[in-house]
Order: sequence, then structure tokens, then C-alpha cells
Amino acid sequence: MTTITDPTHAQLDSLMDFGHVVGVTILPHGHVSVSDAFTPTADYRPPESFTVYGEDPDDAQIKAQLPPGWVFVTGYTGQDGYHGPVMHNSEFIGGSLANAILAHGGFYVTSYIDHYSDEPETDGEEPYTEGWVLAYFGPDIV
Repeated sequence: MTTITDPTHAQLDSLMDFGHVVGVTILPHGHVSVSDAFTPTADYRPPESFTVYGEDPDDAQIKAQLPPGWVFVTGYTGQDGYHGPVMHNSEFIGGSLANAILAHGGFYVTSYIDHYSDEPETDGEEPYTEGWVLAYFGPDIV
């Protein structure tokens, strides 16, 4: 278990392993505590990876796999013309995204997007990672 008070963006990024839920608590006097001590049951924890199918999958495929109460954090990707939940593989927890996480108490988890161009049962295709998403559970919408 790791708990960090007033983490830097780099510390927050390193603590947020894929599939690993992190809790953010807003403390008195403007301080923030981040901990990886929370472990929800499998029914209430987003998966380490979401699976999408087809040549051009849409965000609805990913949203349908979220457990109740969780929402995707959107609007932080630098991809031109796209404002949905999927971050590019080269993006990380930093800048305005890290600031938003540290300003809103709740639980966060990052998950990979495993993309198949076709149904895997039909051709034995291996998925490729098409990006990642950040899911949030808590009292505020980030």
C-alpha cells in the first residue's frame, strides 16, 4: 500500500498502474492524499483492459463495459478533433489531466483498450493496444 500527500504529477502517474484503483482524498488546507489501498470487488472494478471490435470501433463499445457508478474522464486527449475518453498510447497522467484528478476526490483507474479488427473467435487474431482510458467513481464529475 502506498499513500502520498501532495503528489507531483510524476508520482501520480507512476502510482496509477493499469487496472489498479487509486483513491484521491481532498484534505484540509488545500492538501491532497493519493492512495492505492482501495480494492473494490471484481463486480465494481473496471477491467484492466476493455475490448473493442471492428474496423472503426466507437466509444459506446467501451462505455457498455463499465461497471455501475463509474464514468469515463473525457476531454483531456490531445488527439485532433476527438474529445472522447480514449487517450493515445503516447499520452500519460500529467498536466491538466493530473490537475483535474488531484482537484476531485474519488476513485480512478486506467485501463488499456484492446482492439480486434474482427471477432477473435473467428480468426484467432491477437488484439493490439489502441490507447487507454481513465475511469472515475465518486461524488463529482471530472
